[in-house]
Amino acid sequence: MDPLSSAAISWIVGQTLTKAADALRGSDVERDLDRELNEWQEQVSGSCKATLTNIFSITSVTEADSPHLLRLREQLAENQIPAVETFTRALVESWERVHRQSEVQPFFAAELPQVKPQLQNLAKRFARVCQTNQKLLFPKLYEVMQRLDENRREDRQAQRKLMQMVQDLWAAQKRKQIEDSDSNLQYPASFLWQPTWEPREAVEGANACIEEEASLDELAPKIPILVTFADKLSTSWQDPKLASIAIWDSKAAISRPVYPTLPRALHGKGRDMAQQNDAWSRCSLCIPSYSLPVEWRVESYVYWPPWKEAKRRVVQSFLEKCRGRQVRGLVISVRRDSNGPVVLVHSTDYDDFLRRSWSYYKGLEAALTMGEYYKWKTSRRSESALELLAGNLAKSGEILKLIPRHYQDLFGGRKIQKQDIHFMLTGIMQREQESIKRHERPAAGHRGADRSGPASAARAPIRPARPEVPGART
Repeated sequence: MDPLSSAAISWIVGQTLTKAADALRGSDVERDLDRELNEWQEQVSGSCKATLTNIFSITSVTEADSPHLLRLREQLAENQIPAVETFTRALVESWERVHRQSEVQPFFAAELPQVKPQLQNLAKRFARVCQTNQKLLFPKLYEVMQRLDENRREDRQAQRKLMQMVQDLWAAQKRKQIEDSDSNLQYPASFLWQPTWEPREAVEGANACIEEEASLDELAPKIPILVTFADKLSTSWQDPKLASIAIWDSKAAISRPVYPTLPRALHGKGRDMAQQNDAWSRCSLCIPSYSLPVEWRVESYVYWPPWKEAKRRVVQSFLEKCRGRQVRGLVISVRRDSNGPVVLVHSTDYDDFLRRSWSYYKGLEAALTMGEYYKWKTSRRSESALELLAGNLAKSGEILKLIPRHYQDLFGGRKIQKQDIHFMLTGIMQREQESIKRHERPAAGHRGADRSGPASAARAPIRPARPEVPGART
């Protein structure tokens, strides 16, 4: 067959339907098209065959440069016979693209009105070929289009699998980057979780020989003492309150109990032990030292979820371990208050338990943050949905894949509980909501601020002020 008719098929069908063009070659469509082209060339002068080759070489089109040719191909793809005018516009459009080139043949150097009648004649022949062979043309195109659609579906499935692989590789690379960036964080053995933890500084009551009571004035910073804990926690800092204090002499193994000065409301009622314990537990606390992670001792963490609830749970577990025991500690500060004495104490056992519990909750926070589970839409943040998510994460073990390795190495084989995931996730969501509210809160003097008072009072405090005096901690 004449290569000109083959080029004409490629021009009509386009590169996107190459298989359709291959199927039409050698058929009655190509033979009729070859006959029409030969008759058309006999009616025109010059090297029209070469010039048509230039037109038919334009196969790759876009909406910007060849909208009419693109519309012609779309009609064929939709099993529609294009009108003569559609073929004419497409031919004129391709002729003009060649006409704008610098070195062209005489057919393209002429003006459009001179060559348009010839292009219209060729458009009529193209339309006649499509009309004559529509039963052959469209079924073949339809069959090829169906095969192309199947191939595209397979390609989309392969593309989805590839995207999933890319996402998995990205997640693995992100975890590796986090682990590599934190590889220098070599935590000592004191951070290692111990499932059978027991207080090391506890002194059994039988071994503590009690002599005469000590005066409250003898309590001073750096004095070693024995304390028992009340079943109460401080409201803001979630630290354990003290139930009793005794000055401890480790060499003689002698403890001397210290009784607080009762408030005026309790004067004249006698020295009842319950009253003494209540007086100590009003404001006296065992507080963490500055060697602990910030999540246990800095107000921006302890005052807000999720670390407020995490610390409450950890301290409750610590009190269970120390129930009925006297624990050695060190006085940090002593001052008097209208409600009784305020004594702040450091305990090695308290620091040790907080330190060993930190990696578990820190790992959960890192996993839930990196997994972006807290970014659910508000409509999905129901209690049942969060419980279901927490249960699935705990049951499937998916949460372990997101926890950085250095945290897993610290809390070891500790089983991740559903309720821990739930309250950490809820706390992270609340923290995000509070952060958004703080950024959206109008500044002092803003149009939305309260103008009934001073400009400085128009803005509510973000969190309670940090106490300047250690003894003011509650």
